[in-house]
Amino acid sequence: MEFLFKKISVKLGAKGYRYITQYLEKLPIKLPSTPEEKKTADLIIKKVDEILELFKPHIVDIDAILDSKETEKLSNLPKVSFAINDNAEFEEIRVEGNKVYLNSDDFIKIEDKRTRDFVAVYLNSNLEKFAKAKEAKAIVLNIPLPKSEEVLKEIIKRGAKSHSKVKEEVAELEREINDLVYNIYGITKDERRIIEQSIS
Repeated sequence: MEFLFKKISVKLGAKGYRYITQYLEKLPIKLPSTPEEKKTADLIIKKVDEILELFKPHIVDIDAILDSKETEKLSNLPKVSFAINDNAEFEEIRVEGNKVYLNSDDFIKIEDKRTRDFVAVYLNSNLEKFAKAKEAKAIVLNIPLPKSEEVLKEIIKRGAKSHSKVKEEVAELEREINDLVYNIYGITKDERRIIEQSIS
């Protein structure tokens, strides 16, 4: 669908496309008409649900780990600066260089790599809860950082391992979904190669 959508939609900026009705309604959505197709459609839905479940940020229960541990607020640390608007919201946590982004605009600049990695793990692990919060800036300023280097390292290690595992599992599920979709639409190997080359 992404391959086709890029052909029929209008490009926005360097990477975006306009997702509005006049373009979306042109997509050839195939509804299952046979028992076999219905079974395949159900399997696709199941795999999508599995991906959504994997993205639920219950990766590391940091609050439980930090319970009874000595911490300090992120805002009290040196070499940490905040470029966060008052109306900022948590969307997708990503790290670019020495910055941890909450969304496409708002970020925390953290010079210390270990602190930056901890903040990324902390925010990812609490993203579902924080996404509903209205005080993103206050939450970020008050992130509790463990004073113990050992605790800090352990949280980063567990968070990084979990994140890597999730990415692998999601990639595998996406491959399986692609196989099922190609099968439903009767896409040949040559057609598949063309599609995948165009979106890679």
